[in-house]
Amino acid sequence: MTHLLLHIGHPKTGTTALQTVLSANATELLRNRILYPVRAKPAEHKHSLIIPSMTGKENPRLRRITHLKGEALSELSERYWLSLKSEIETCAHDTLVLSAESFWEVGDSPGFRQRLSEICDRVTVVGYVRDPVGFFLSRMNQNLRMLKRISLFRPDYCRSAIQAYRANGFELVSINAFAPAQLAAGDILTDFCTKYLPIALPALKRGGNKERGNESVSNEAAVLLQEIGASHARSSSDMQDGRRGKIVRALREADHALGGNLKPSLRPEIADALVARSADLIWLRDEAGIRFTNVDYGLVGTTGHPELDSLHRVEDFSPVDPERLAELRATIERKIGQTDARSSTVRSFFHRWIGGAAQ
Repeated sequence: MTHLLLHIGHPKTGTTALQTVLSANATELLRNRILYPVRAKPAEHKHSLIIPSMTGKENPRLRRITHLKGEALSELSERYWLSLKSEIETCAHDTLVLSAESFWEVGDSPGFRQRLSEICDRVTVVGYVRDPVGFFLSRMNQNLRMLKRISLFRPDYCRSAIQAYRANGFELVSINAFAPAQLAAGDILTDFCTKYLPIALPALKRGGNKERGNESVSNEAAVLLQEIGASHARSSSDMQDGRRGKIVRALREADHALGGNLKPSLRPEIADALVARSADLIWLRDEAGIRFTNVDYGLVGTTGHPELDSLHRVEDFSPVDPERLAELRATIERKIGQTDARSSTVRSFFHRWIGGAAQ
């Protein structure tokens, strides 16, 4: 009987780090009759590519990275699903692991559990959740690095997803707190394997699994990214995938070279407001046994906090050092002007943005 571990994230809980190590150790895992599929084609989109075929939902990330939508995306998804099934059928295993942050949003899809029965006999849904303050801060920083707007998540973001899986035929939904003090050995890989793949843990080899693209930037750099994102909205449509990475990389390098306080943070009153609006914290504590040690549960449901829906600027959410911001702006202008390694289009975009910001 095949047991499927369906790892669903959620976002900003070390999913990429976990996937990187499991993928790099796929051969060793299979010796222990644990299959982490890596050969299904096209491999670059990984396990999330089954979503359109199996749920009928068009995942925004898949649309962006495949440059497909509608029937074309569904056809690609179905080809991947058939390739994945072939890999599963040809590999001797007892445990199957599929992992994608995008699975977090598809638990309410009719027929999803039934389709999974084509590859397994039973399913354990595995999720990790963050406290609302840490999740919002990490998500805000990532959105700005993607040149996206700051946005709030639903107050019941965790509860609604978990309940959807429970209501749609999934036998076991196992939820864990993503917090260093509450993870085995302080990291998600050890925690995940200790709880769900104990036989594999001693053999796993760890490498450098930290992606530069996922690194946070300072509050001051976040301000500049928001300005760039606003300029991008009025600029060409290829910024998101073409020049974005080069621009963010150049800004991050300048941020680190400048030094000082690089750790992103929130204003205390914003952190309190995020806790107060949460419909997840009490539910997670009472229904899933998850209590975040860094959260003041007495704030939940209280009033008198800032109206988060009315806030839009980085400075509204985070403390910003004006002197460091000005110095960083000047530093990136010098850096772009002096280097020939950046493309002329990226360089000209930076100059237009800096010129506009100075007016």
